[in-house]
Amino acid sequence: MSTVDPIQSAQTAQMVQDLAHKKLAGTGQSSPQEMKQPGQDSVTVAVPASTKSLERLESVTNELNQVAKQVRATDSALQERHSLISQMKVELNKIVKNYPPFLMDSDERKEILMSYRSLRQFIEKLIVPPPPDPIYKQEKHLWDKLTTQDATTADTPDLTLTASDGQVASALESLGADQAAVENGREALAKTSQL
Repeated sequence: MSTVDPIQSAQTAQMVQDLAHKKLAGTGQSSPQEMKQPGQDSVTVAVPASTKSLERLESVTNELNQVAKQVRATDSALQERHSLISQMKVELNKIVKNYPPFLMDSDERKEILMSYRSLRQFIEKLIVPPPPDPIYKQEKHLWDKLTTQDATTADTPDLTLTASDGQVASALESLGADQAAVENGREALAKTSQL
């Protein structure tokens, strides 16, 4: 892939202007600077650019825009998932950290678990699009975990309204691991977008 070098283009433009000055001097005419008088337009020299180079540059720009769009979509979905996981952890911590512990048939405990279950449904419906191929291939195992629906539901365990405190603690631990994976994915996207 070739790129247009702005310094070389400026040097080429200067050479064209110098050549124009020499030709004008050889004919006895004044140079553009000498012909310029206050209130008149100045003379400029346009250097035609190669259309193939411009087309390639436009193509590369379009590809980069598509990659950026994919990265933003993936990051946005991961950010949403991170937020939902945080809310789920808050709900489960209400049960784990409550003292004295809730009774198993407590209405407040059941409401907390219902809230957890509704947040889990949002995560199940949330689709995390895979990042662009170069990013995906760098950490395939991570992206498979974050973008595959089966892996998503496995990391956010379903809790019934009669879940034991041990099941709640286990789910909380699993959510922590899932949240760490989401953070790793967002960090990988941030590193790549800085390149």
